[in-house]
Amino acid sequence: MRSSAKRKNPEKWIIEGIALFNLKKYDEAIEYFDRILKVDPKHVDALFNKGRALHNSNKFTAALTCYDNVIRINSRHSKAWRWKGFALRSLERFEEASRCFDKEIELEPDGDYAWYIWHNKGQMVHIMEQFETAIQCYDNAIKLYPEHADAWYCKDSLLMH
Repeated sequence: MRSSAKRKNPEKWIIEGIALFNLKKYDEAIEYFDRILKVDPKHVDALFNKGRALHNSNKFTAALTCYDNVIRINSRHSKAWRWKGFALRSLERFEEASRCFDKEIELEPDGDYAWYIWHNKGQMVHIMEQFETAIQCYDNAIKLYPEHADAWYCKDSLLMH
């Protein structure tokens, strides 16, 4: 009988991959996610977490591929939309990033991170010099989380110019 470590066990591999991710051992985590994807190429959790590990390794284009695959499988995966937006932002593709944040807001308007997504959308439209829209985004972030100092700062910096 083969040892349990050598058996195809995606449930165990995802736990081990996430543990390695949390230890910031991204390359090792990716190896575990790839094991799962060899068995099940449409394993959403493995694809998403592989994307996050690639993202944290500054491999944004490769991360985008993972997020896009997640979204193809489940277009309502709000976290994939969020992280796709972050990757696009890192690649300075601000308009596309803004649309990803719109999609997450559409999917999770009352989600725990809605304030954060409004703030990030505000940053994208701010960079694109859509100042009125940026102020509206920062206002939405502030309404949802009044203690968020960055949203206040960003809004004030716009109002002072």
